[in-house]
Amino acid sequence: MLALSGGGLATPEGAALIVFLGVIPTALAYVLFARGLKRLSAAETATLTLAEPLTAALLGVIVLSERMSAPAALGGALILGGLVVLAAPDVRRRPATVPA
Repeated sequence: MLALSGGGLATPEGAALIVFLGVIPTALAYVLFARGLKRLSAAETATLTLAEPLTAALLGVIVLSERMSAPAALGGALILGGLVVLAAPDVRRRPATVPA
């Protein structure tokens, strides 16, 4: 494991790690994300963008065993509630038709 002081990053292995992290998980993810956004409507893109930080927080809790504070959990619940509302079918009231 590389040292956090930065000394390990000056080695060839550290440089390879920097290049790998910059190209594969970062650049490739953004290229795929942008390519996927081209196929979505503006509403779908906004919904997906709202879900991204919630997904990252949940992955941090599940995969990395991070702790989520109460305000963060409340914010996540609000985002999730908003996504549920956005995903619900549109059930607007139609004006009553008057028989002629």
